[in-house]
Amino acid sequence: MAAVGLLAASCGTRLPDEAFQTAAGTGGEVRPGGRTAAASGGDQAAGDDALDTSTASPGAPTGSDPGAQNGAQTPTASENGGAGGDGGGAGAGEPTRTGASATNTASDVGVTASEIKVGNITAVGGPIGPEAFSGMLHGAQAFFQALNERGGVNGRKVKFSTCDDRESSDRDLACAQNLVENQKVFALVAGSTDTFAAGKYIDSKGVPDIGGQPIGNAYYKYPHLFSILGVDTPRDGKSVGDKGKLYAQGGAYRYFKQQVKIDKAAVFFYFIPISRTAGMFIADGLRQQGIEPVYYGGGSDAGMNPAAPTFDTDVIQMRNRGVQGIWNAIDIAGFQKLCQAMDRYSFRVKANVSTIQGMSQKVGQDFSAPCRNDVWAQTDSKSYAETTSAPVAEFRAAMKKFDPGFRLHQWALEGWAAGKLFTEGVAKMGASPTRKGLVDWLNSIGDDADYTIAGLMDDPVSWQPLDHSKPHSDCFDLHQWQDSAGTFVTRAKQCGDMPYYPYTPTDDGS
Repeated sequence: MAAVGLLAASCGTRLPDEAFQTAAGTGGEVRPGGRTAAASGGDQAAGDDALDTSTASPGAPTGSDPGAQNGAQTPTASENGGAGGDGGGAGAGEPTRTGASATNTASDVGVTASEIKVGNITAVGGPIGPEAFSGMLHGAQAFFQALNERGGVNGRKVKFSTCDDRESSDRDLACAQNLVENQKVFALVAGSTDTFAAGKYIDSKGVPDIGGQPIGNAYYKYPHLFSILGVDTPRDGKSVGDKGKLYAQGGAYRYFKQQVKIDKAAVFFYFIPISRTAGMFIADGLRQQGIEPVYYGGGSDAGMNPAAPTFDTDVIQMRNRGVQGIWNAIDIAGFQKLCQAMDRYSFRVKANVSTIQGMSQKVGQDFSAPCRNDVWAQTDSKSYAETTSAPVAEFRAAMKKFDPGFRLHQWALEGWAAGKLFTEGVAKMGASPTRKGLVDWLNSIGDDADYTIAGLMDDPVSWQPLDHSKPHSDCFDLHQWQDSAGTFVTRAKQCGDMPYYPYTPTDDGS
């Protein structure tokens, strides 16, 4: 699942659909199928272009950005010694102590005997708005606040500072430079932006970037960047993936063919190059599993106009052509309009498959019915609605305590997982954590280790290259919104050997 087309890889449609509405000139790459804080002053520059950096405080506005999340501003971890919560964060078996160890040392940049500095870059105040990418940030904030209340990791509290790049490539790089050079962070965690221009810079400084959403190509190129989904191609800093190729599997498409009995599909995407690339990639994956795309949104494979007022004509055409399932690489606003048009004409399908950006409580509140009951999403992580899972229950308890106004989103769970991933690595190093030690630990996790970040991922993660000439396990979860449950219901959890097929990601400047 990588840049632009990435998503459809074994992860299904994973990109924030809304990213496809961003002008191509933003320099960001989005991945279909295939993830607010209080202003802190300090190092910020003066003027309207000042960087929005802050210490974590879920639900509070970011700087003065009008697009930031609304919510009461709560004390930051640095103001109160670590906001609390018995939702946990350390997890079973993970070393935590209430006081700094007598043996703790200032072992690396951003590390003291009692504190470790962590940074984050998230697009919050850009043209797409605060909901598109901020889920990861909300989840990571809750994790570190819960962790700090429990005493931190090996006696160190985490100081978590975030910077809003506003979907600007220039600001993204400036955020990274500020966090690395001025704030002296040890690592970056849970990043999420469609304009990740700072990948090369972060890698050149040897700063581990842990658990970010691979919306662009950088996580498939640079060795110090570790996507929350894992990476199975080389990251040599020279080319994206394996000599410019990334690889996908089609297990989820096979499920829709064999289990949901879908033979004819429609694929929706915009004429924006990134969106069209993703849409055509989805269409190719469907064909490989025997599902024929018989209709493209807008009537041709050239792609739709993002400004199209309604989808009425599309609905009529889909009905005439016998469409049974829909896959999209469009933004959430467009997806809502599509649902509205389908309900106007009383047209339903067996599955209306969203990108993962559509997997949130927003569906039940903002989408029309009955269309919303046909909305599906694919994940590699456990569903945020899986309340019988102990790791998910821990996440939900912390979100309820620290961020009660936030509408639960799958990316928030993956942001929590990113915090957990970072903390497990630091815990392994005891009194003297180092950047190199953290990177070495992540690289040591083999594909055969079935590492699931304390049970939060159903598709195990690893950052070691695989042999793509042979079939390999393809694990995925599929979820469907149901009004009767008031949330997403898991329909499938499957693993099976599937062959890979290569594709060339769209160039995003990485």
